[in-house]
Amino acid sequence: NHKWSFNWRISISTNGTLLGDPAVQKFCNDYKENLSLGVSIDGCKGYHDLNRVFPDGRSSLDEIMKNWDFYKEIAVDAATKSTLNKEAIPYMLENLKFLHEDLGLQYINQNFIFEDMKLEPADLELLDEQMALCVDYVRQHSKDLYWSMIDKRFLDRANTACEDAEWCGSGLMPAVAPNGKIYPCFRWLPHSQKNVDMSVGDVFSGFYKKEVFGKVREGGHRCNITKEAKCKTCEIEKQCAYCSASCFAEYGSFVRQTHICEITKLQDKWAHIYWEEESNNESSNA
Repeated sequence: NHKWSFNWRISISTNGTLLGDPAVQKFCNDYKENLSLGVSIDGCKGYHDLNRVFPDGRSSLDEIMKNWDFYKEIAVDAATKSTLNKEAIPYMLENLKFLHEDLGLQYINQNFIFEDMKLEPADLELLDEQMALCVDYVRQHSKDLYWSMIDKRFLDRANTACEDAEWCGSGLMPAVAPNGKIYPCFRWLPHSQKNVDMSVGDVFSGFYKKEVFGKVREGGHRCNITKEAKCKTCEIEKQCAYCSASCFAEYGSFVRQTHICEITKLQDKWAHIYWEEESNNESSNA
């Protein structure tokens, strides 16, 4: 009857290969009301297997599919975090259709990695073509499909409002490492950061370095992070996503990455096309 018995939430991202383990299933069933469980599926098998194959050649997608029905039963909002890179571009439409039709997902969150992908003009041209196909697909399934790549946030182009322009929970969503140390988010764990310890405490002694939370929140805030000149005049700067931990990992300080500028511009273009058409359809049906 303690007030915190169920007044808490834990977020876990998994590759999904242990969902058939009886102990894992018991944990999921016991805490399903408090558990936000995301399964890492990047898309259709052709693309997914480019990134997530075991050393012995087995595909993690094959393991996931064995227990997908169980996952959908215990997940309050079945979701996947689909990560995209340069190799994903030819698969954009195929990935979207697989996630929605084969896996039955209605909320599809995708984003490109923030690191430098060495994109060429031909890659962006192909992405533009794939975005057009994906937008057409979303239009056909608008009643039961949300696609984060054309989120309504792109409709707000003001680049001066930064007071509430946070992109993630870094500094607000503590992540626990296998050894019990706690970090401002999972991207601050040692596997992502080199030569810096951003731990805020551990599960044995609690938060004994709380000031690190503030350092991460302040340094990575949109108003404070160091930007290139082009960012300061960009009309969609407010909509441009970034990961403060990824920025720090690349530069050793809070310096804004700009590797996905052209991708974000294409997202903005197609978001406006999609939502303006939706608005016109609503007006004509009124």
